[in-house]
Amino acid sequence: MENRMKKLLAILTILIGFTSYAVTDTVEDYKKACQSQDAKGCFSLGLAYAKGIEIEQDYELAKDFLEIACDLGNTQACGELKDVDQHRNDSSVGASDTKEDNEFDEFMRDGFKYCERGDSAACLVIGLSYEDEAEDTSNYTKAEEYYKKACDLGNSLACSSLESLYKEGKVVKHNYAKAKEDDRVIKYRRACDYGDGFACYDLAFLYERGSLVAKNDEKANQLYLRACRLNNNACLAIATYYEAEDNPKEAIYYFDKACETNGKVCSHLAELYEAGKYGLDKDLEKAKKYYKKACDHGNKDACVKYRKMRNN
Repeated sequence: MENRMKKLLAILTILIGFTSYAVTDTVEDYKKACQSQDAKGCFSLGLAYAKGIEIEQDYELAKDFLEIACDLGNTQACGELKDVDQHRNDSSVGASDTKEDNEFDEFMRDGFKYCERGDSAACLVIGLSYEDEAEDTSNYTKAEEYYKKACDLGNSLACSSLESLYKEGKVVKHNYAKAKEDDRVIKYRRACDYGDGFACYDLAFLYERGSLVAKNDEKANQLYLRACRLNNNACLAIATYYEAEDNPKEAIYYFDKACETNGKVCSHLAELYEAGKYGLDKDLEKAKKYYKKACDHGNKDACVKYRKMRNN
């Protein structure tokens, strides 16, 4: 059995420490955050690749993103790098595992407490631990139980992990689960109809991923558009969608909308215009404008770049 205790301890620590980040962000969000030099985003992306959560497992990419996070000052990423490097060589459990097991048990006790209090990130990590250490179907059943708890609390990574259990045949999907899932979709749709932008975003996410509903990219895009009109925080997701579709005109339009509330997006736009990337003409005036917007949002690096451009 491979040694995964350190990894689970690291995941439990970061998820309990940054619950709101783990609950609301997805792999695509992590990629975007990492592109903006966000150490926590790079760390989370590295963990996603190492674990294979919502993305194909790739230890080389996991190492790359963890190294970036480490260089950006994330000490947990630096520690996680050692586990990724040693992962394929670990074939036995040494004497040092006794201490790790005790530490793991202590962290898990805290995890159960947080989960019972409604912390979806803690529930997710408990599910991960049961699945990772599964020796029989009882552990998979426990993993299902805690993945369901986290999923019902709105944790998209837990929902994906739960679906993986079903697809791989580790546990049997029961009818009662679908009834609850349908209720959740109805709740999001109703709230979206009443003008809740976040509900529209959540519903769009379900259609985009094919989770709880049939996958429908067109429906997802329509809901993202409505979410953006209702709340600027959804505009970034739409911009990312158009970027993936290689539609720079629409992507830039929605990046600009997202910039109204997100300084990192403004800085990203400034860099694109400054370098003339992504099919854009080099435009230093627009670059300066977006650096100023990013600075106004509190981005210190953007403030330095804006002052430098202004004084030239």
